Amino acid sequence: MKKIFLFAVAVLMTASLTKAQSVMLVEDDNVHSDEFLPIATALQNGGFTFDTINLVNTDTILYSDLKNYDMIIWTTGSDRVDLNLWDTTSTPGTIKFYPALQQYYDNKDGIIWIDGIDFLKPLVIQTDGSANDNDTIETLLPLTFDEGTFIHDVLGIAQWNYESKSMGDNGVPEADKASSNNITSASVIKWQWSSLWRGDGWTPVAGAVDLYDMGDASYAGAGYSMAFKYVSNGVLMYISSLRIGKLGDGSSFQQSAVDQLVSDIVKAPTAVKNIENTNISVYPNPAVDVVNINGVKNAQVVISDVTGKSLVSQNVNGNASIDVSGLAEGVYNLTIITEGNVYTQKILVK
Repeated sequence: MKKIFLFAVAVLMTASLTKAQSVMLVEDDNVHSDEFLPIATALQNGGFTFDTINLVNTDTILYSDLKNYDMIIWTTGSDRVDLNLWDTTSTPGTIKFYPALQQYYDNKDGIIWIDGIDFLKPLVIQTDGSANDNDTIETLLPLTFDEGTFIHDVLGIAQWNYESKSMGDNGVPEADKASSNNITSASVIKWQWSSLWRGDGWTPVAGAVDLYDMGDASYAGAGYSMAFKYVSNGVLMYISSLRIGKLGDGSSFQQSAVDQLVSDIVKAPTAVKNIENTNISVYPNPAVDVVNINGVKNAQVVISDVTGKSLVSQNVNGNASIDVSGLAEGVYNLTIITEGNVYTQKILVK
């Protein structure tokens, strides 16, 4: 196996960092590999401990390459073909992550951030990377992904609504910070060009937290999400079409914009914690009709089944009762998403 680690940086934390995340940065775009380096630079400038794997020069990634990292940033998609992100062949008719990433997800080892454009295309159309792909996707959108499917339950995407440029416009001019976004500082995201082509706009599933939407308000795809976070089966996921290696001011590249966004997101989450180790109380457990939750503020509560399918989602500020009377008897995952923290616990419904 050929493996190239471009960086192996361990920098002392600055006073502003409460906890440095260890990050594995994966390059999975053999057309735009130059977009990989600004993200690595941002991690270095932010004082994070990280390693990198460049799949352009690597035959494969093993689970052992990923399992000890708190976060995986997987940049991918804008070549639309030969993506290592997906495994659609080992079990015909199913979609999974690349085996090493799937195992990282299954074992709940840490946080996953997937960023890029076009990475959904190989899953929904026969793609050869040509301009015809873009014409094809225009005729297919919007696409709805049902509960029980990988794209819905694992990625947290309920609908793929829009793709800039392919929909007959000149590209999305900016991404605007959503009102539910309390983790990043940039109110508007722009790129090194006046607009971004092939940027995706989605409707996230219930329980996801929207971070950035297509903008401005006059844009045809305005309001569709370009970035959101979602807890999938106890794993905190960031899904974005921001093309973060090309951020700028609308006319030129700005490393400072990449630095800020990457730092904000890497610092924001902590590892998923067990509720029993906090001051949060969840009772009764087992439950029959309701589950009471005390000790949370400005939180989102999600109850999902063992496959990660979200069944109940409710915003909570203070003490609350969650109705579980409609759930069948069984074991469920209860997840509480607060400002920067994620807590989870299994509950039994009788």
